[in-house]
Amino acid sequence: MNYKNRSIIILILIVLPILYFNTLSCHKKETLEVIIRSQTKKEAFESLIWTISRIPFYQEHGYQASVSSHETFQKLARSDVYIKAIQNIIKADIYVETEPDIYIHDIQYGELKRIFDSEVYSEKDYEEGLKILRDEKTTIMRAVERFSELNVLWDFKVFPQYEVILTMYGPQGSYSYKRGEVFILASKIESSGEWVRLVVIHELVHIGVEENIVKYYKLKQWEKERLVDFICSIYFKDLLPNYPMQSKGDKRLDEFINIDTIQMLPQAIEKYIKKYPRSNQS
Repeated sequence: MNYKNRSIIILILIVLPILYFNTLSCHKKETLEVIIRSQTKKEAFESLIWTISRIPFYQEHGYQASVSSHETFQKLARSDVYIKAIQNIIKADIYVETEPDIYIHDIQYGELKRIFDSEVYSEKDYEEGLKILRDEKTTIMRAVERFSELNVLWDFKVFPQYEVILTMYGPQGSYSYKRGEVFILASKIESSGEWVRLVVIHELVHIGVEENIVKYYKLKQWEKERLVDFICSIYFKDLLPNYPMQSKGDKRLDEFINIDTIQMLPQAIEKYIKKYPRSNQS
């Protein structure tokens, strides 16, 4: 081997590891980004409308959900007729910006938006909650850092960027598994911060298991809640030492989930559904 070829090989051996570790470093940095913010006026209105449409679901599963105290929106939330009309508008992908003249039963969509903008929305409603959320960001980041471990083990879904969004509407916590977003109810935030980190991490775990565990194995509502509770209380015990298990969670899962089986969760869930088979309905 001549000197020139040997030099090229040495150069490759030096450069490739550098490129590899730089790639890993960039990926690690991407997965650690968590943005904390409040909803915009547009997002808040859409969230309120969406929450009203979901009232039957919340009632079915025993969740409390917050809606505006304004009499107009209370009227919508208390009527099955209005709720059904809103559900139809959402199903049809109709937005107030493009079709403000459409009616929700007997109330014009654009008029609802005008009332919300002028009489309901206020940025000041979010100020205290944002401060508490931001104070908890370090702990939230520590949880997110561990997601990559579960991703390697069984493809826990990890986003390059998460958003933790303060809202005035909906249940105490909710999530979008498609966008990596967590929604926290401002009125429920406590000054201690413990409740904040508990709910945020709980919702982030939901995002990670929604597609390849919950939907894939057709877990029902209180099965998935029990599963998420176990992951939070076991895998993140040091961050959430006082984590409370929800009483409605499906306790049939208990014999299948522990610190060891969390490392190989798909196999544990397969054993569970073998003992408790799914129906043919999705």
